[in-house]
Amino acid sequence: PERTQEAAPLPNVPKERSLKESSPTPTQSQPFFHFTISDPEKSTYKMGYHPIKPEELKKLNRYASQIQDNATWYQKELADSQVTYFYKHKEAVEALTIRFKAEHYPHLIGLYAIDEQQTAAKTLEDIVKGRADYQNIMIANRGATFSKIQVLPDFKAIIDANSFLFDDLSQVERMQRLDLASAIKTEDEDVLVAFRNVDGELFPASLMKVNHKLATELEVATDKTILGVFRQKDNQVTTLSINDAIVTDGGKELQAIVEAGDFEPLQVSKENDKTLFPKDSDGDGLTDDEEAALGTNPFSVDSDGDGTPDGIEKGSGTDPNNASDNPAERQQHNLELSELIKKGDARAINQHLQERNKDYFDQDNYRNYLDGLADFSHYSSRNARLLKSQLGTATMVASFKEWRNRGGRVKKGEKALYVQAPKTVTLTDKKGQALLDDQGQEKTRTYFKAIPVFDVSQVEAQKGKTLDLPQSKTIIPDVMDKTYFQNIYRTLRDISEKQNGVPIRFWKYVEDEGLYHEKQNYIAIQKDMSYEQTLTTLIQKVTESELHNSKRLEELNPHFKDGAMTKPDRDFQIESVTYVLCRHLGLPTKHSFDYLETWQNWRHPEQGLEQLTQHLEVIQNEAKSLMERMDKTLTIYQERTQVKHQEAKAPLATSEKTSNSFYASLAAAKATAEKTKTKEEDTPKKAQRATKM
Repeated sequence: PERTQEAAPLPNVPKERSLKESSPTPTQSQPFFHFTISDPEKSTYKMGYHPIKPEELKKLNRYASQIQDNATWYQKELADSQVTYFYKHKEAVEALTIRFKAEHYPHLIGLYAIDEQQTAAKTLEDIVKGRADYQNIMIANRGATFSKIQVLPDFKAIIDANSFLFDDLSQVERMQRLDLASAIKTEDEDVLVAFRNVDGELFPASLMKVNHKLATELEVATDKTILGVFRQKDNQVTTLSINDAIVTDGGKELQAIVEAGDFEPLQVSKENDKTLFPKDSDGDGLTDDEEAALGTNPFSVDSDGDGTPDGIEKGSGTDPNNASDNPAERQQHNLELSELIKKGDARAINQHLQERNKDYFDQDNYRNYLDGLADFSHYSSRNARLLKSQLGTATMVASFKEWRNRGGRVKKGEKALYVQAPKTVTLTDKKGQALLDDQGQEKTRTYFKAIPVFDVSQVEAQKGKTLDLPQSKTIIPDVMDKTYFQNIYRTLRDISEKQNGVPIRFWKYVEDEGLYHEKQNYIAIQKDMSYEQTLTTLIQKVTESELHNSKRLEELNPHFKDGAMTKPDRDFQIESVTYVLCRHLGLPTKHSFDYLETWQNWRHPEQGLEQLTQHLEVIQNEAKSLMERMDKTLTIYQERTQVKHQEAKAPLATSEKTSNSFYASLAAAKATAEKTKTKEEDTPKKAQRATKM
């Protein structure tokens, strides 16, 4: 958020007072608070931050008293405490608990102090006590620190029951990109405090002003009404705020729940507007009333005996009364489709693929389809779709023989998946002579042969052996490091600049973190982003420059002529290909699939399926083309990196260099150059001049 929100105008405050004016007076409770730094050259790397500049330090000190006031409130009310929010969700009451620590405060306001043995918790203590003399100070980029300072007075409203809570931000793309799980928005919608889930606990991660852009993005998430806010600190539970319009007992029952630590969902009763405990006799996550409506047994965790609790079945959309319909069964092998491929029934297969296109209007099904394009990049897009249609969880397939050679064996009872391998034959007459066409060329026919394969989930290691999994030439590290980042960047740069003729530039400020300017023919990327953000944005813009420049637009999209390609159409294609490439390279794919919904809403229902099919063709071809080119170039860069790493790890001595083939070749080249130089020196200058041919 520090890098994505723009600084808003700051409120009018009194001008900075001089040291004389700031002397304590009978009406002042403490000395005038002031930030100072002693070593402006002192800095450290902190993503999204930069060392404070002189003019920024002056600006910071104009709001020092405002910061101190808020820090004092934070230390007293929130630091080292747990705050529980009770909120209404449908007909139930649920709870969300946030852990506030002293060290969270400096990050929330975008301020990082540098000093000997300085910690974030100490920075809060310094500000409260009026001590702020540091070696240096770092603040958030793009004016984010000052934007946060502007909303500090409203920050206190997050413990007000009149605020609203977001318990699920999974549909908000920006929040997913920043790994933020939930948030509190103030009643006047001026301030949002977002929380991050770390090992099952929620912590405050970002304070931001709710500008128009953020408000629009939040519309896809549902804000919940808060009923009460409670704080646990020093083994005491305190009621901070109660929504009196709904809770009429002053929050006594809710406070008792906090004290007991029993946060089971409550059911809202219309009687007397009070909250009552629901009845969930079997503890499967469904109340007895819900089970009565579903027809399940309220005294049995698993009504149909399929091994999956009723609550999980309801949440996953399967029937808790049907043992054959459960999440595990729905992921099973589509034997009917495998049989069609095995028989070579082209008409039925084509009909299945066409019908399957309808399923892609569902975001989960469409994501599964894109996963197939990424996981099976070495297969045709048709085979990738067939594999995912046969087994939705398939990720890596090989033949029976190849698995056996790799120390594996197919599990008992597993049935093969099938792909189609094209085979071309020459047509002959009755005598076996090749038939010729009008141009004298041999007539041929291509048909598809069914090839059985098995997914890695269908295979186990042979006794006493280790399963040797197939490795891609592209080496994806477990953690994104500088080397992998540089190799992918160089690969994308080569494709964009050398193949497409579109230069890449890095600027300090770029709208939406990156852009492709067709008229001026360049791609611009925001500086100082994380490795993942930089690469994801660059992939997106390279894809856009390939798909939607005016020269190739009509060639790639022959169905969309005369301006029929709308912005939702373009976004749908670009974001789909970006998702495939990111998954293929092991980059984060936390894309919101809102562009699919936007595209659906844009297109007329009668056009939807036909145009989705046309889009899929473009997406398949572009994704496969880019993956093949990236793999080829990336492999070269990774091999070079590996060689350099090995040479650096085991440097050669002078005596060893003479026996090394590389150094031997280098020595020979130098000797040849010396001979040539001597020969040129012995040759008259006239003879060295170029002659006309």
